[in-house]
Amino acid sequence: MIRYIIKRLLLMIPVILGVTILIFTIMYFTPGDPAQLIMGPNASLEQIEAKRAEMGLDQPYFTRLLNYLNDVFIHGDLGKSYMNNRSVSGDILDRFPRTALIAFVSVLLSLIVGIPIGITSAVGQNTWRDRVAMVVSLLGVSMPEFWLGLMLVILFSLKLGWLPPSGIGTPAHFILPCVACSFFGVAGMARQTRSSMLEVIRADYITTARAKGLGEIKVIYRHALRNALIPIITITGAAFGMSLGGALVIETVFSIPGLGLYMCKAINMRDYPAIQGSVIFLAIAFSLVMLITDLVYALVDPRIRSQYQGKRKASRHVFRKVGEQNGSE
Repeated sequence: MIRYIIKRLLLMIPVILGVTILIFTIMYFTPGDPAQLIMGPNASLEQIEAKRAEMGLDQPYFTRLLNYLNDVFIHGDLGKSYMNNRSVSGDILDRFPRTALIAFVSVLLSLIVGIPIGITSAVGQNTWRDRVAMVVSLLGVSMPEFWLGLMLVILFSLKLGWLPPSGIGTPAHFILPCVACSFFGVAGMARQTRSSMLEVIRADYITTARAKGLGEIKVIYRHALRNALIPIITITGAAFGMSLGGALVIETVFSIPGLGLYMCKAINMRDYPAIQGSVIFLAIAFSLVMLITDLVYALVDPRIRSQYQGKRKASRHVFRKVGEQNGSE
């Protein structure tokens, strides 16, 4: 297992490197001049060129790319923001907890709501419960998160006055953003759970469990659901990554000072270090989430855990045989 973790961590290096080169290249060829935006419309051409030289924007592509890769991977420096001249790493670490909170609560709501809906739909296949669940899931998959967020603000903030429309400060400020961000995940989780459960509940061991007289709740939740968890865990890991992306949009709608609002302002200001650093940080976070998802497989499914243990035992057996042969010689 430890060897597998180290292998996965090493495989993350080319992924992060590729993301870094890609986002740097996109920012390099993006129209607009950050030096001109910083200096303002009244600045002379000489002042703008001096600012470009100070920021290193007058250097060729490969020189800037190599310097940036050296700063990121050797020194761990994501640069300084053009907007406030602060460290990009510090700004990201200050804002990311709010984004992670929205994503985590959204995934939690997706699990709590989506899995029971999917189980109910699978158990009552082709009944009215199944049809209602699938209609709700179809709406959730089709509905844009920013539009749902605006509708929730109009209903619960402007019309009913129950919840604050934007900002932070109290737990109530995060209710509407988390609900809006989780609706897509609830729909996807319900559809995946239904599909997985339909494959499992037709298996012979489920029929045997019912024939032994086990209650329906035990059959569904202890036997069927446990064997249907692998695809659900997969979509859970992916849902967290998608929730991070959805949280970036939701933060803009609800004016939450998280990583999404930070990136939105950075894009408008052509703040290249802030944009590049945020994308690289999100790529690392998503890669770690997928690594944790793979490790959870081994905890849930004994068959996967036995593969790791089997490889370890096989290697020990080979070394033991070689040692015995050397001793006999």
